Amino acid sequence: MINIFRVNDIVDLPVIESMSAQRLYTIRDVIIDMRESRVYALVCKERVFRRSLEAIPYRNISAITQNSVAVTGRTDQISLRVLSMKYRRFQSYKNILGKLVLNSRGETLGIIRDLIIDTSSGIIKAYELSEGYIDDILRGRHIIELECGHTLSDKNVVLKD
Repeated sequence: MINIFRVNDIVDLPVIESMSAQRLYTIRDVIIDMRESRVYALVCKERVFRRSLEAIPYRNISAITQNSVAVTGRTDQISLRVLSMKYRRFQSYKNILGKLVLNSRGETLGIIRDLIIDTSSGIIKAYELSEGYIDDILRGRHIIELECGHTLSDKNVVLKD
């Protein structure tokens, strides 16, 4: 079964421990592995004493629902400082939002407004695109599936035929 979620809908969800249903954290950001086009980790903030942001590896996520993100067992946390210093390939999903999407002929298809992921694997399955605020009101946003692959650069995304 494939569960599809928009990344913007995951941010601000509570993280709960699946066995005890205890609330642990709140999701603040989503870290994307730019090479593999998948979610690498979810950035959370501890609720009580420690205020430093740390990330939970996506492999520790057991389920994502409309109400919460469930983790199982011991959650290995990653320091964001270490992650950003060591690897440039891991970036916030916010760095992808606003990029232009081009087809293989160089024609602009729209601007990325959200990422749509398969929650079982963390793979980015599609982009939600906008052609501008007026077009959003008149025609709505549209979804571009990433079946044939794409190249993600610092400035834009180019879809392959």
